Amino acid sequence: MLAAEQAVRRNSLYLRIPVLGELTLPAPEQVAFIGGVAVLAVIGVLEWPVAALLGIGHGVATHAHRKMVRALGEALEAG
Repeated sequence: MLAAEQAVRRNSLYLRIPVLGELTLPAPEQVAFIGGVAVLAVIGVLEWPVAALLGIGHGVATHAHRKMVRALGEALEAG
């Protein structure tokens, strides 16, 4: 396993659910951000489209960051 993949795996939460198996969640601070946006949308501070855009934007940024970390890890292992 690549070092970058190990780092991402170490920074994730894992829940073992009897019927479903193992559920992988993002890092605690990412779960807190998405949860906070959801709470603000539920109580009416944010409109649902704004909350959805924040969630999607956060997901895209996280995906781009993980790709960059993985590429950096591969470069370090190759070099």
